[in-house]
Amino acid sequence: MLLHPRRTSSASSLLPPRCLLRSIGALLRREGLHHAQLEDWRKEVFAALEGSGTVQSSPQDRRRIQQLERELHRKDKALAEAAALLVLQKKYQGLLEDLQEEASTPPRKER
Repeated sequence: MLLHPRRTSSASSLLPPRCLLRSIGALLRREGLHHAQLEDWRKEVFAALEGSGTVQSSPQDRRRIQQLERELHRKDKALAEAAALLVLQKKYQGLLEDLQEEASTPPRKER
C-alpha cells in the first residue's frame, strides 16, 4: 500500500504525526530535557542563523572562554614541544644505531 500525504489545507495537516510527537517526547524524557528548552534552543539557533538575534554572554562566560583559550594555547605549546622531542629522540636513536653498526663491523683492510 502506498502512503500519500494528505492534500488538505487545514492546520492539522501542518502538525507532525502523533507517533513522531510521542517519539520526541520519549527522547526528551530519556535525556532529561524539557520541551521549553528545546524551543529556546530552536529560537537561539534561528536567531543566530538570521543574524538578527544577539546572544550576549555573561562576564563569567567571557572569563571562562579566556581561561579555556589560555589553557588551549598552553597545551598546544606543550604538544609542539613533545612532538619536537619525539623527532629528536628518533634522530638520536638513528645515530646510535649507525654508531653501533660501525662498531660491530670489522674495519676494512686497505691495500
